[in-house]
Amino acid sequence: MEEIEKKVEAIEFINKFPRIDMKFNYITNDNEYALFEEGWLNLYKEQKDFYFNIDVTNIISANIKYAFKLSNFIKFIKKNIKTQYLKYSIIIVNTTFIKYLLNIIFTISSPVAPVYIINKDDYYVKIHEDIKNNKKIEKAIYVTP
Repeated sequence: MEEIEKKVEAIEFINKFPRIDMKFNYITNDNEYALFEEGWLNLYKEQKDFYFNIDVTNIISANIKYAFKLSNFIKFIKKNIKTQYLKYSIIIVNTTFIKYLLNIIFTISSPVAPVYIINKDDYYVKIHEDIKNNKKIEKAIYVTP
């Protein structure tokens, strides 16, 4: 019987403009991380508002250097992108370690746009409605720009 291998991308981008879904499966090297930055920058070429759904529930561990790289990238965007099309991000996490990394990232550099950190992906549909309707978000950690 022949086995078929399925290649899983490090980061899966699903463009449903204005919603951009990103699923992080792993980041093991700088090239994989660079694809993330490149994908984010390419969204600005549309010159239209967008928001992120970022699922990091498959990430169990990560090299802390990528937290510092992301902090520097956020600083780069804030300094060099004059019109900010990213309106908000929802980050779905399931480990304390990833929350710790996010805390490091946003302590070094505040986010480009509001960030909502949630524990369950089944809540993200409701949170979008709550954000659109300016409702109080109770089940999320909010990080202000």
